[in-house]
Amino acid sequence: MLLDIQSFVDYISRNKEWIFSGVGIFVITGVLWFFRKLFFQKSVVDSERRTSKRDNKHPPSNHWEAIRPSNSKYKTVSKMVDSMPAGIQTIALEYSTDGHAHPLNLKGILARAEIVFECQINNPMKALTVGNEYALNFLPAQFLVEARTTLEKYTFKKIQENRSSIASEIAEKLTTHFDKYGFTLIRVGIGAISKIK
Repeated sequence: MLLDIQSFVDYISRNKEWIFSGVGIFVITGVLWFFRKLFFQKSVVDSERRTSKRDNKHPPSNHWEAIRPSNSKYKTVSKMVDSMPAGIQTIALEYSTDGHAHPLNLKGILARAEIVFECQINNPMKALTVGNEYALNFLPAQFLVEARTTLEKYTFKKIQENRSSIASEIAEKLTTHFDKYGFTLIRVGIGAISKIK
């Protein structure tokens, strides 16, 4: 073993010109990339195996179950990715009989409403660990529940006339909650709102 290390060191010292030139760095980087891909793919496969074994016993919680109408046109899709988006995320949601959440009850008037929020990751470690999963898996559902408590304090007409101030109230209320999970809540907007007959 000692002989092999010594011969490797001798090889590097004899060929240091090409190893540390542009071509050598390119070759070394390629070899390192190959090993990284090889071991990274293995860890993803192992993780998927562990997840599938766990899912047979304990399926993951569905944050949308309690708030999504049974005839919703929106479905939950899950997939594994190896990166997180660092830019601003815009998430548009809908309160409706077939939306992301049940319609709003505005002082006895059922209403369909569109609401949007923009957020950006500010702490990747918190975004992945504090909620035991990636925070944007559950933050939109929590956002809808919290926004509903604010929206349903008002009448249909009041929301139509004061969208921006009510949206600011929702944003102010949820800023700390988003920060707790590693996200900055940038903006909340209330879109179209209409009565359900």
